[in-house]
Amino acid sequence: MSQHPVVEYTLIKSLPELHQAIVKHKLYLEKGLMLDHLLRSYKGFPDDSFGYLATVEGVVMGVGVLASTGDGEGDGMFFVKPAGRGKGIAKGLVKRVMATTDLTVFVYPWEKKSIRFFRGLVNTGILSIKNFKPYEAHLIGSNAAFLTGQLHTECRRAEREVVSKSA
Repeated sequence: MSQHPVVEYTLIKSLPELHQAIVKHKLYLEKGLMLDHLLRSYKGFPDDSFGYLATVEGVVMGVGVLASTGDGEGDGMFFVKPAGRGKGIAKGLVKRVMATTDLTVFVYPWEKKSIRFFRGLVNTGILSIKNFKPYEAHLIGSNAAFLTGQLHTECRRAEREVVSKSA
């Protein structure tokens, strides 16, 4: 069993500062929606939005963002660089985000690995079914979505819509 690295988690309450760190350290998928979401709307987030950076041996390896929607709810967005995956960094980010807020946090599994990851967090009690909108709750409870590949197709369609709207 491999030993997990020592991870330092830094809370950042300034979303412009958090956005700058995400861009500087490339803490996003090139084709993902998190960066686009932050680019378009971080200035409008209420004051209870925040994020954590995860650093290992001086290198920023991941980010967890809670983007408040202003209605007692928030969107949880998480990213860990490939070199840091499987080492407990994402789990630590989710735990800290969940412990720092009283908002109802929604997370969005979007492909096979994230479905397994979030399902595991439900199984350990870090998350519960209340952290998923009905569609996502169905995904973590069933293997059918990623067996058919429909989830991946729907995510790519949504990404194309976002890109075409911003062009």
